Amino acid sequence: LLATKEKAFVAALFELRKSNHSMRSCHDLTPCGFVIMTSSVLSSGREGYTCVRPANFRDVSDSVESLRKLRLFRAAFPTGSRAFSSNIEAAIVDLRSDQEVEQAQLDALPETMTRLSIAVLNSKLKIFFALVLEMSWAQRFTALRRMLLGMSPSKALRMSFNELGLFGLNRLLLRHAQSEIATIMDSTLAALEQDANSSVIISCSAGKDRTGLVVALILLCTGVVQEDVTRDYSLSSDLLRRDPHFFSDISDRMEREGLDHRWTESPPTVMEQTLQFLQHEYGGFSNYLTRIGFGKSLQLRLSYELRKQ
Repeated sequence: LLATKEKAFVAALFELRKSNHSMRSCHDLTPCGFVIMTSSVLSSGREGYTCVRPANFRDVSDSVESLRKLRLFRAAFPTGSRAFSSNIEAAIVDLRSDQEVEQAQLDALPETMTRLSIAVLNSKLKIFFALVLEMSWAQRFTALRRMLLGMSPSKALRMSFNELGLFGLNRLLLRHAQSEIATIMDSTLAALEQDANSSVIISCSAGKDRTGLVVALILLCTGVVQEDVTRDYSLSSDLLRRDPHFFSDISDRMEREGLDHRWTESPPTVMEQTLQFLQHEYGGFSNYLTRIGFGKSLQLRLSYELRKQ
């Protein structure tokens, strides 16, 4: 079902990009989640064309008016390569781990689409040490006690993630995935500079947490005010629920992994805390990005590619 939905939407999306039409009507969803694209939107001759968008998919410019249309997208990663038509020309920055990719059993993508796999904290050992460093001494003692009482290390790790929370995850990534974040920013800029009309899709399993942090950093580079960054981040909670099948699947997956319901949310307070942390810890996003190797000149080039001229 998801593959069929994604195939229909993505094919229509890139027909829209070729015809330079607005995608605003893609937000006019019916209660069952369908998007109706009429001939006034699609110039391909498919009157009454009906498609469904993938989970948590959006053109970021729909919530941030200062951005150019059809340049920066964010989404949950499509479940299979058959979701993409062969005429797609885009780079999809895939933030999932190797294990997530293997479980999804992704086939080869069309030659016209580039998948840039840049896993955030791909090593379980690196995740473990990063988590331990972020935990208080009391939390470390609690995790150790759980393991001594017979709990598996992986389950104890997931319970510690629960206690860390969404803001704690962002803080962990900003501190311990700096080389990966720098590579993501470099790759996004390189993909956008290839062509004046090129598109980039930032994606992870749900298109919410890792994707939300990366998109926030990209938006900050373009001079977007913090209120708009926070609003874009917070949209994911509602958009995930508009696809009940996907939302049920991801909720069940998180429950199996021992994560609570908070991990399906994207409350604005999480991004507000993240932006405050960047300011307090590094003196702002620009200093942070410069520190990890994505300097001010690169930030300006990224802004030039994405902002309306």
